[in-house]
Amino acid sequence: MCVLVHVCDWYRKPSASDRCLDFRSAHAYSMKLACAKELMGRALRLSSLEYREANKVRVGDMLRANGYPKSLIRRLMAELSSSTVGPRTVQDDGSRQDDGVVPGITPRIFMGLTFARGISPKLKVLLQKDLSNVSVVFKYSNKISRLHTRLKATDPIELQSGVVYKVNCGDCSACYVGHTISYLKVRMARHKRDCRNEHEEGTMLSQHAIEMGHRFDFDGVSIEDREQKRNRREFKEKLHIMLNENCCNKRTDVNGISSVYAGILAGMKAART
Repeated sequence: MCVLVHVCDWYRKPSASDRCLDFRSAHAYSMKLACAKELMGRALRLSSLEYREANKVRVGDMLRANGYPKSLIRRLMAELSSSTVGPRTVQDDGSRQDDGVVPGITPRIFMGLTFARGISPKLKVLLQKDLSNVSVVFKYSNKISRLHTRLKATDPIELQSGVVYKVNCGDCSACYVGHTISYLKVRMARHKRDCRNEHEEGTMLSQHAIEMGHRFDFDGVSIEDREQKRNRREFKEKLHIMLNENCCNKRTDVNGISSVYAGILAGMKAART
């Protein structure tokens, strides 16, 4: 009888820089632990028994190069070695065994909280104490993309989409605030068409133009905000309508805005003047 034995090792590209989340970075301690554990677990799960000791040394050297204390590395290695390390199994329905999804149990909800050292961990404890089915995860405002120069040229304003825009009337102080997921030039073309067609009901922009005989400055359209998701974009549109005193939009366009935002909007209006 012939027995086939598959032997595999954790593969690293020759160009691998061995960089990971630095221990001295301004991230939550739990995130640094998770990074180290996942790196160790991956190296051991993807390698056969004869390669695991060498991979432990490689991972240890990598973590030490990124500022992780030797004592922490030894402790995590000991915890991982004492547990059974094996591949993550997949169920018949495609879910992993360690996904933690139990039929009949309310699924957990994940909520993002901007990380601030010394404050966010305490808030996380308080929130999760009152909200048992909510898991608070930290997010960070400083990202790598903010540290690099833009390599691509910015799209012209008429080729931008997913925006909240404002068009000023050329004959009075009125303005119109709208939103679109299409290219801005496509939306402006629709407004121009509505202004020429007096027999079709369009937006309040076209009604103002037709009833007052005014012309809007479509070439001077400005982008007030950006959002790809429709619900959020509509909410931002309502806020900008409330921020502009001379909007010709319907008053019903701001329905659903809580009075809680009144103080914030008043402050923003005062800052603009």
